[in-house]
Amino acid sequence: AHGARAFAVGGLVRDVCRDAAVTRRDLDVVVEGDGLRVARHLADALGGTLTEHPRFLTASVEAPGLGRIDVATSRAERYETPGALPRVLPAGIAQDLARRDFTVNALAVELASGGFGLLDPFGGRADLARRRLAVLHPLSYVEDPTRLFRAGRYAVRLGLAPDAATRRAQALALAHAPYPSLSGQRLATELERVLAEARPDAVLLRLAAGGVLRLLHPRWRLTAATRRRLTALPAALAWAVGAGLAVPPLGRAWGAGSRARPPSAPRSSTPGGRARARGCCASARRWSSPGSGSTPRPRAGGRRRSARSSRGSPGSSRAATRSAART
Repeated sequence: AHGARAFAVGGLVRDVCRDAAVTRRDLDVVVEGDGLRVARHLADALGGTLTEHPRFLTASVEAPGLGRIDVATSRAERYETPGALPRVLPAGIAQDLARRDFTVNALAVELASGGFGLLDPFGGRADLARRRLAVLHPLSYVEDPTRLFRAGRYAVRLGLAPDAATRRAQALALAHAPYPSLSGQRLATELERVLAEARPDAVLLRLAAGGVLRLLHPRWRLTAATRRRLTALPAALAWAVGAGLAVPPLGRAWGAGSRARPPSAPRSSTPGGRARARGCCASARRWSSPGSGSTPRPRAGGRRRSARSSRGSPGSSRAATRSAART
């Protein structure tokens, strides 16, 4: 409708492709065309509430009895600085899938024709069957280090193990940490997502063992005492809920993971940190195998709009990134 083609993407498609029970009520839709316009008409048709994020070409519709529908214009992304939020511009569905983090998330189901054909240009369905987690290109974690947290969540929740190229990509990203443009708010949001998992202790232990928690503090290390606290996290959270205590999510994770004081300012603001960030791309090219690059290659085979607008506002950027990566 409205001169656009719609595709289902995200966790729902991933769950269907791995033959898992579909229990989620949320839906992610990518539109080739004007996604914001489609979202407005969808909100009107369903009597839902619409929140737009024009900077990211996305919108969310909260529909009574249906849950949340996230609508995005199919787009390409450009990361001008490692760890920063990307600049986005409209593009076709092929480019939209190519910009994603892992092959298992580069899946789409075409909705416009009613044929429900699967788009799987990078072999994501086969990777799900093999329980393999694969980044789409070597700079995936350098461009967005928060993807390291997502990888930890997928490893525990979906039983996915990173392949060799993905492990090298992680080592590359951590070697160039810290990241000047990676905000504390984005890290806090990732920790909240971890704590919302069924096994937050297992996710945090995996992240800690892989060195990912050094993104929180450069001196963070996994010790025997830290391991004991992380293992005790589920029982501690259950006790807090039973006692009616309100503990900030970030405080829970930090209290379980480290006794060190969180830094008041990122160390990456130093000249050395900026130099390391500038060297990421050159190092990646030396690291990657011949012929590889940062562009992935396909494998063969009701209520009107909310008054909230995200144009340029920090709060809306946080909301848009929560929507983009919540699965």
